[in-house]
Amino acid sequence: MSELLVDGIISMVEDVLIRYAPDGTVEWASPSLETAFGYLPSDVVGTPLRLVPPDEPDIAAAALREAVARRKSVVRTRSRAQGKDGEGRWIDTMARLVWSGDDLVCAVASIRDVTALVAEELEREERERLLSATLDRGGAEPPVGQQFAPVRLDPEYALFPPSDLVQFRLSPVVRGVA
Repeated sequence: MSELLVDGIISMVEDVLIRYAPDGTVEWASPSLETAFGYLPSDVVGTPLRLVPPDEPDIAAAALREAVARRKSVVRTRSRAQGKDGEGRWIDTMARLVWSGDDLVCAVASIRDVTALVAEELEREERERLLSATLDRGGAEPPVGQQFAPVRLDPEYALFPPSDLVQFRLSPVVRGVA
């Protein structure tokens, strides 16, 4: 495959791809680094790029150190990151460690911005918490601090009797559905 074709394919990938040397410095970074975090690949090569906000622990680096110590080949983490502009976001990182015998040759990381996914997960968890709190109160009173009107079920028009509604809520199969 020609280098031009490979470069064209890599430029279309939205995930950030980074190759790290064993000492943690960046050997190569994909063009998507600029779109995702505001850094030019040429500016980070030869540096120990840190995408984690300064006041937070570097979960990915700690997981990578542990993987090296245990001679693992794959590391997956979810952590917060910060772009050059200071904007915070959530990222999933999957790094593959390349070994030659007992020597670490490099680590190749794929970094994906999952900020929207995390926001959706948090929103779903909050909706589930509010629903659970409402159902625990029999559906008659809203949780403390909420401004919506209480829901009152008219038994004549209810699809499920109240006892079935409680069983439905506690079903582990249904709880995972948003």
